[in-house]
Amino acid sequence: MHERSPSAPRSRRAGPRLVPWYALVAAVLGATVGVGQPVPDPQDRDPFFQAPSVQPAYFAVLTLGGGANPSVGAFQCADMLIAGTHPWITAWDFYEPTLSPREVTSMGATALAAHGTCFGTTPLGEVALILAGERGGCWQLKNPEEVRPIPPYLLKEIRDGKLISSQTDNGKPFEAFVETIRLAHETSPAAFRRAARRDVAFNQLFRYPDDYRGQVVHVEGRLRLLQKDAAPATLKLAGVQDLYYAWVFDEMAGDNPYCVVLTEAPANVAVNQKVNQRVTFDGYFYMKRRYKAEDSKKANEYRDAPVLIGHSLAVPAVGAVPADGSADWPKGMLWGFLALAAGVMLLVGGLAYWFRWNDAQVRRRLTASRQFVDPATTDEEPPAWSLTSGPAFSEDGGEPEPPREW
Repeated sequence: MHERSPSAPRSRRAGPRLVPWYALVAAVLGATVGVGQPVPDPQDRDPFFQAPSVQPAYFAVLTLGGGANPSVGAFQCADMLIAGTHPWITAWDFYEPTLSPREVTSMGATALAAHGTCFGTTPLGEVALILAGERGGCWQLKNPEEVRPIPPYLLKEIRDGKLISSQTDNGKPFEAFVETIRLAHETSPAAFRRAARRDVAFNQLFRYPDDYRGQVVHVEGRLRLLQKDAAPATLKLAGVQDLYYAWVFDEMAGDNPYCVVLTEAPANVAVNQKVNQRVTFDGYFYMKRRYKAEDSKKANEYRDAPVLIGHSLAVPAVGAVPADGSADWPKGMLWGFLALAAGVMLLVGGLAYWFRWNDAQVRRRLTASRQFVDPATTDEEPPAWSLTSGPAFSEDGGEPEPPREW
């Protein structure tokens, strides 16, 4: 009777376990054959080093498949991500993504879900992917007490001297505007106040907008008009129903206003009406926009104004400041003038008293040093005096004659 080999049951038991690995190897090989397609008839390099024509979607599937390896999946996935940025492949770019925000978010969510099926250090890998997805623009971890910067690739799409457009067909500028509005809406006014620069003036933003774009600045002035406009549908999905355009005039800038875009209207301020209210603002400096002024006479006459984007305006409480701040400086100047006049009067009075007191002292000393003798009360004869001013000599050289007495 033929004896059965003891290893046969183990082979039959191990066979079903290896089937998934065989399928994975076949899928990787098939994807590799489908991804790498040689460029026909290259003229500038050796045929052995022809650059493949890679489809980003196929290369992404290959990267996810490599990451499913339980032993070296994380390292293989990292290698594939770096290889995707090679000039011969150019499946993606870490710094200038060509996908829309929704596509980038979908891709990051897919990678996060696929990584959850791995074994080993899955929790740590999930945390790392979440943080990397935030830095890569796939999503944002909301922290209202921290001011998040505007992505650099969106800052490059902002153009000065243009009208603010809320049309979805405006391309990258519209995407930059929507993203900045969303960041401002998700950031608290207190966080903006802590991060704002207070050393930036109106003329700096107006003359050098590229140097301050995306920075958080502080603005003080008087609100003259608050306009309300409906937010685009993209912003309504993020919780922004309306946009408010506040025209704030700085005392140093004269008739040149700031255009402040808000996601929430300040309290106790009338909308679409002319007002005169002292306000403060902290938010992103976005661009220098073009607008149509009311006093412009020509149809094609426009002006420019710095545009800032933030959460809301800070309005002082009633009675904290006067209704018209232009009367503050005359009152302060009046009190200063009165104080100066009082000081001058005290100084003059003190000097006059001091001089008169010293003069009286001198007079007393002179009076005490004089001794007056009355001629009627003395018996002494006054000394005789001569008309000559010196000794007189005779013509023969003898003794001088005695002086004549009168």
